[in-house]
Amino acid sequence: MSERRPSPKDGWSVRAVLLFAGGGILAASAVALGDPVPLFAALPLLVAPLVVALFLPEASLRIRAGWTSDRAGATPTVRLDWSGGPGIEPDDLSWSLPEPRPGVWEPVGPANRPGPGRSVSFRVVLARPTVAAVPLPEFAWEDPFGIYRRGATVEGDPMVLEWYPPTLARAGNLRLHRTVPRPGEVRSRAVGPSGEFYGLREAGPSDGPRQINWRATARLGRPVANDYAVDRTGDVVLLLDLRSTPLGPDGDAQVASVLRAGALALTDLFLRERARVGVAIYREFLEATPLAAGRHQRYRIRERLIAPDPRGPDGPDERCAVAMRRHFPGGVTTILLSPLASTDPRPLVLHLRRRGFPVVILSPSPMALEHGRAGLSGAELALADRLDRLVRLETVATIWGVAPTIDWDRFDSLEPLLEFLRRPALRGPRRA
Repeated sequence: MSERRPSPKDGWSVRAVLLFAGGGILAASAVALGDPVPLFAALPLLVAPLVVALFLPEASLRIRAGWTSDRAGATPTVRLDWSGGPGIEPDDLSWSLPEPRPGVWEPVGPANRPGPGRSVSFRVVLARPTVAAVPLPEFAWEDPFGIYRRGATVEGDPMVLEWYPPTLARAGNLRLHRTVPRPGEVRSRAVGPSGEFYGLREAGPSDGPRQINWRATARLGRPVANDYAVDRTGDVVLLLDLRSTPLGPDGDAQVASVLRAGALALTDLFLRERARVGVAIYREFLEATPLAAGRHQRYRIRERLIAPDPRGPDGPDERCAVAMRRHFPGGVTTILLSPLASTDPRPLVLHLRRRGFPVVILSPSPMALEHGRAGLSGAELALADRLDRLVRLETVATIWGVAPTIDWDRFDSLEPLLEFLRRPALRGPRRA
C-alpha cells in the first residue's frame, strides 16, 4: 500500500519577511536622512534572501521514506528512515511527525546516519486497542538560515498500528451456526470422511496422509489439504456502527478506534477457525466487505478498517438493515459493534432482526475512554463516574430485551463475548 504525499506549499519564512522589512526600513531612512550608514546596514538584509535563492534545490524535490517496526504490542518500537535525491543533504531536510492517535511518540536514542540517509527511532505508546494507518511525515528543504522553505514529495508506505486484546490467542475453538450456501455455490459430489468437499487449504501438522491432496500438492509445489464443509465453523458478519454520538468528535474518534481494533481481533479469531468473515461499516451509507475466508480476506478487511473516515450526515437505522440484506444472506451470525451511546439504540437491532440477522452486540463502554473529565476532580469526578455507570447499566439492561449485549469495559479481554459464543443459551447482562 504505497502512497505519495504531495509536497506542501513553498515560500519564504517569517524570518525572510522580517529581513526584507528591516532592510527596506533602513534603506528608506538612509534616503530620508541623507545618511549612507543605514544603507550599508540594510544591504546585507536585502541581499541575504537573494543569495539563498541561488542555492535552492531543483523544483521537483522527492524524498523516499519508510517505516519499520521492531515489535508489536501496546508499545511498539518503530524506525523512520529517509533519504533525499541527488545533491540533497539529509541535514537540510526538516520533518514533522503525524499524530499517532490514540498514541504518543517517545523518542528512543539520537538520530543515526545509515549511509546517505538518516533514521530515527520512536516508541509509540498506545492508550487503548487500535487499528490505524499512520502516514509518512511531511518533509521540506530549508536553508541553514531558515529563510526559504521548499516542500518535498514523499514516497513510501504508511505504517499500520495494530493492537488488540491478547487473550484471543488463547480463545480455543468456537462453533458458529452454519448457514445455507450463498447463490452460486455448488455442492460437490465428492464426499470425504468429514463430509462434502469444500475447497483446498494449506496443510497443517495435524493433517494425515489421507487428508492431503497429493495432486494439488504436486501442482502447486507446497503441501495442500482437502477442506470439507462439515469442518467449517460457519459465517459471521461484523457490523461497525460509526455514526456520531453525544460523546463529541474526540469521544467518537476514541470509540471508532476501539471498534476497529475489536473487529480486526475477531476477524483473526474467526479466520483462524476457518469461518467466512464479512465486515460492514455504517455511517451515512453501508460499506461492506463480502463474506470470504483465507489470508487475503484478512488483508481486505484491514484495508477497509484503516480507510479514511469522512464525516457526513448519519444515515437512518432502516437504511443499514436494508443495505445489509443486499450484501449478506439472511441468517448469518451478526456481531454489532456499537457504543450504544444514542438516545435509543434498539431500532437498529430491531430492523436487523426483521431482515433476518441474529444480532449479538459488543459495546465498548464510553466510561473506559478519556472524555469529558478535564474540568472535574475529586468528589465531582466520582459522582460523574457513578451517574454514568448507572446510566450505562440501564442502557445495557434495556437493550438485552432485544438482543444479547456484551458490555466491553475492559479492553484487554474479550472473554465474555467468547463465552457467550461458545454457549449461546446464556441469558442476562454480561460484562467484558
